[in-house]
Amino acid sequence: IVTVSGFTNYSLQDGITCGFVLNDNLILEADLQNSTGGNICPGIGLIVNISDMFIDCAGYAIRYGGNSSNLGINISTKNNVTIKNCNITQASNYSTSYGLNFVNSNRSLVFNNTIFTNGLQSRGVRFSGGANNNVTSNAINSFANNSAVSSLYGVYAANSKNLSILNNYISTNGTNSENIIQLESSSDGAYIYNNTLFTNGSSLGGNTGLFVSSSSGIIATHNNVTIGGVAPSYSFAFSASNSNLVQNNNISVLSGRYGVAFLGDSSHNLINNNLIYVKGTD
Repeated sequence: IVTVSGFTNYSLQDGITCGFVLNDNLILEADLQNSTGGNICPGIGLIVNISDMFIDCAGYAIRYGGNSSNLGINISTKNNVTIKNCNITQASNYSTSYGLNFVNSNRSLVFNNTIFTNGLQSRGVRFSGGANNNVTSNAINSFANNSAVSSLYGVYAANSKNLSILNNYISTNGTNSENIIQLESSSDGAYIYNNTLFTNGSSLGGNTGLFVSSSSGIIATHNNVTIGGVAPSYSFAFSASNSNLVQNNNISVLSGRYGVAFLGDSSHNLINNNLIYVKGTD
């Protein structure tokens, strides 16, 4: 890993390769390369080491995790970071790999990226802690082909408050327990608007468009949700979560049981003016 400091934007001419630790803005001018000139990173793609910066991939690719479970871009305890115009792809099927990984990051933006993960327990975008982050106008796909519990997530947040998820296409396609968006552990105040959510995995443990656990104040509105695969499935599911709003959504559960489900001790939730179609058996 190479770490440098500077006061102007980096480019690939500055010797940036896989595993680079960024201390300034980055504009890619080609696909990110490894130390031997190939275009697959054996481990991590990039590491963000400062706040108030951006990565603009300009449509070029970051292919990460070729030889191990790893991360496309890691952002830990840094604020106001923008990741935009990137094609981020997991280059193997190792488990527990994340396209973008935010840890205790605030006011960061994920914009106009294409993200593909390919392994058990993978996440397209992961937030752990932090607040006021934004995921807008991305295409996020999480895939796994294994009989084990795949536990796929397009966007996953734990204890991350006031997250905005807007105008995205997010899909999962695996074999067991897939939640396109999962908010848990006091991920309060999320706003989920105008997304297309799709899953069609052969899921024995259930497919869910949005799964909310122990979180409150979630607003999910004007989303188009299609849930396929094997029952049981839900478009929206709330567990031990209160004071949430599901409104003006177009919901199709093609093989499942429930349009909207409340699991465990949930109260003061409002379901209003949704178009819900459910086809399946109990």
